[in-house]
Amino acid sequence: MARKRPPPGGLFLSGTRVSGAEPALADLADRLSRHRPWRLPGRRRIDRAAVAVVLAERPEGLSVLLVRRAEREGDPWSGDMGFPGGRLQSDDDRTVAAACRECREETGLVISPADRIGRLSDRLTRSHARPRPMVVTPYVFAARDAEPEWDLNHEVRETLWLPLAFLADRRNRGRMLWRIGPVPLPMPRYDYRGRRVWGLTLLMLDELVRLYRRVPS
Repeated sequence: MARKRPPPGGLFLSGTRVSGAEPALADLADRLSRHRPWRLPGRRRIDRAAVAVVLAERPEGLSVLLVRRAEREGDPWSGDMGFPGGRLQSDDDRTVAAACRECREETGLVISPADRIGRLSDRLTRSHARPRPMVVTPYVFAARDAEPEWDLNHEVRETLWLPLAFLADRRNRGRMLWRIGPVPLPMPRYDYRGRRVWGLTLLMLDELVRLYRRVPS
């Protein structure tokens, strides 16, 4: 399917800037280098996926890249906000290579293993293709360009730079109900300029924000 090129610069949405000094990307990278994320035992024996958690220093502050998935019939997570990423393919020699490839294919943003500054904990979820478990590994990268020219493929509707300071402010955190059959489950969520962030993506962001809060400002 042909790729659709959005207007130059893609969709950049700014958030509320928190007053005062903010940790720099180098500070967070140092914290990430000493972070010991949880790794699922036996992960190499089940389906695997990787996502790219891309950071950039922008006018609105240190921000993380999210994408909004295209709407697809039958996909319960279509239209949700998430990280660029996907399942490993046969030619991926490492999960970090899969994260780089998926980011490039989905957004046009080129990152490489050399841009990696850390890793977050493995997350266990369900494979979209079949009813079996899948482990998702998030890798953290520093963007070479904070204002790239996006080249979105058919899987992605838009891009969003979300300031970490917005996530670090607990007053911005809300609740929602997620139903599993007839059972409503309260879930945490953030609403940023009309985009809702929740679920597995929010679990990964919470780990990142805990590190962000602990670096010197």
